[in-house]
Amino acid sequence: MKIFIVEDDRAVRDSLVLLIDQMELEVIAFESAEDFLESTFPGSDDVVLVDLGLPGMSGGELLRRLSGRLNPPRVVVLSGLPQSAVDRDLAGLAASAVLRKPLSADCISSIF
Repeated sequence: MKIFIVEDDRAVRDSLVLLIDQMELEVIAFESAEDFLESTFPGSDDVVLVDLGLPGMSGGELLRRLSGRLNPPRVVVLSGLPQSAVDRDLAGLAASAVLRKPLSADCISSIF
């Protein structure tokens, strides 16, 4: 299992990488959905942590693209947006979990 992080906020991204690395899991991070899609093809046993509020392609659009693939990865949504915005962005989409920012080590470790 690989853990992919798609998060534009450098501090959040770096913190997640450090935390997941300490769990002895393989982690790869990207600052945009476009970089992620150009660089990798996650498998069904992988987990993608994706921020909804990405610049360029939104996290919701990335989730749509991943959901449309054969054997999609498990997707965990990260968001600091109001719940109404999260609900709107995820309408009709399936995420295995939605984690609210600010994130804690316990909430991250609970998804693996």
